[in-house]
Amino acid sequence: MLADAAARSRAEALAKQDWGSEKLGVGTHAAYLWCPQGILESSIVLAIAKQLGDAATSRNWATITKLHALTRV
Repeated sequence: MLADAAARSRAEALAKQDWGSEKLGVGTHAAYLWCPQGILESSIVLAIAKQLGDAATSRNWATITKLHALTRV
């Protein structure tokens, strides 16, 4: 999740770079990272962390689906 418009703008700047097999997409409220080698080996995760710091939080897909299920109760 992106904290504000400034964080979104910084994420959009990163999305314009070539990340090889890794991918970065930026939506209205969130940035989406594809890290086929895992987050521990990811250069894009490091770049996002440096660029956004506390202006973003992260969740893996399993957590997202669990949170979504809670809203459907």
